[in-house]
Amino acid sequence: MPAAAPPPLPLLLPVHVRRLWFALCDRLRDPVRIVEERPGVRAVEVLGVLRYLILPTARRVHYSCAVGKRRFVAGLMKSHVNLNPPLVGDHWLALFAANWLVNREGARVPSDRFDDFYRSIEKSVAFGELRDRVRACHVVEPLREAIVKGLALDKDVLAFMRAGGHRKPSLDSRAYSESWTRLVGYRVLQRDAPQLTRLFAFAAKGRHVPAHEEPARALKAAVRGAGLGNAGWRELLRTEEDVFDAVLAHARGADPFLACLWAVEARLRARHPLSPGVLSRLASPHGVYDLDRPALVPSSLRGAFWPALLPALGKRLASVGTGPALDRFLDGEFEDVMLMLRAADPALDANQARAGWPHLLRRQQEWAERERQAAIAEAEPFPTGKHPRRAWAGDLQIVTLADSFALWEEGWHMGHCIHDYRKGCLAGDFLAFSIRDAAGKRLATGAMTRDAKRPWKLCDVRGKLNRLVSAELNSAAEWFVDFVRAHEDSDGEARSLQAAGESPERGVAPSDAGARRGPACGYVYLMSPREAPRRVFR
Repeated sequence: MPAAAPPPLPLLLPVHVRRLWFALCDRLRDPVRIVEERPGVRAVEVLGVLRYLILPTARRVHYSCAVGKRRFVAGLMKSHVNLNPPLVGDHWLALFAANWLVNREGARVPSDRFDDFYRSIEKSVAFGELRDRVRACHVVEPLREAIVKGLALDKDVLAFMRAGGHRKPSLDSRAYSESWTRLVGYRVLQRDAPQLTRLFAFAAKGRHVPAHEEPARALKAAVRGAGLGNAGWRELLRTEEDVFDAVLAHARGADPFLACLWAVEARLRARHPLSPGVLSRLASPHGVYDLDRPALVPSSLRGAFWPALLPALGKRLASVGTGPALDRFLDGEFEDVMLMLRAADPALDANQARAGWPHLLRRQQEWAERERQAAIAEAEPFPTGKHPRRAWAGDLQIVTLADSFALWEEGWHMGHCIHDYRKGCLAGDFLAFSIRDAAGKRLATGAMTRDAKRPWKLCDVRGKLNRLVSAELNSAAEWFVDFVRAHEDSDGEARSLQAAGESPERGVAPSDAGARRGPACGYVYLMSPREAPRRVFR
């Protein structure tokens, strides 16, 4: 015969809400009481339905829940012991209502079905009314404060957890014990090896080290586990804080502990103490955006072109020196080689790796020439229309990038991604221009956009390698956008300005009547479309 169905569970009815609310208010007068306290053990009862057993010597907290008739069952609800903050959600209120129904109303519920019983109460309409009363009277926050005071948990441990040791809104007993052990280890490192405290905090936050009584040993095991070995540990002890800072500045969203080990691995493979400036360039070559940056984990340096690049770079840096010479190298050869490696991703064998930096530089020059020839073959003119091809703002000349090759060459020399906006330029809703000095040296690249409803608007101005530019260059770019907007509104403006005098290349200055003043109080000259060369950068 089939087994008989279990009897239905009692219900929380609307007629119970008023009496249940009075019972809760009566309990709230003294919500937390100490049931037992002796050396090493303290038991705290909350509202008569939750009991916390605190073991200060072991740094652990256990709990049990009432199931009626003064009976308590450990671990009911199969959830965490919420400590920071306690009483997450409304389970405590449903548990109080279920215990009240059994004790005061004589509801009969087996202990093994009490979990289902209190969960069914949470779904009732009467419980929703009771919950609304609790929220309207702001009961939870004072109750939480009373629980925290009664538990008397270690304030330093809770502060350590709030500082980022755990990201969850609540913490169970095991997490509290683990945080205590980590805090003890952190204090030991502060006393014995202060240079490792930052790395230990990163490793603990990323859960790379177990809760260990000897934090230095745990940290060393984490370094070995990342594949760096004893050599990596010795290099880590020699690494200065500013080296880690240079890499962490580009580690947005990455694990900070692995990012620091990435810097250590790079210095190991280069066999050269890479400076913070060099590591910053390696972490973010040629000003690329976040999505294009290399993964800052040690394992990323063991594949692709990195095993050949880093030793060659270390040898080259030994002959470069420091100061301005290093800056020129990083802005020149280094950026060119990194651009080639990231774009072409060549497979370098052992012989090519031994050839070192001269081989990489030679391959970069060959690759650059191929890219240039391809850009010339695919060159397309942009629909510049009435846009001025060249203007002068004081001592600065502003040149419109009139075709796709000019756009590519600007991006190539400036080391940024302006050439990726080719489609927008071909569509006529994106206009790029180059700001140069009187000798033709590129200083910045600007861009403006428009749509059917709005006129031209300045989009961005960037220097070499996507760097920010000075206020003078920003002012010149804003003036040029206003000038282009006005130039489109007036059909004969270019011809009238050209008639006032010849371009500065011919050495004849225009008259005051025919020239426009730029932001630096200098005169503005225009070249007509007929006089402007097709490719102004060749």
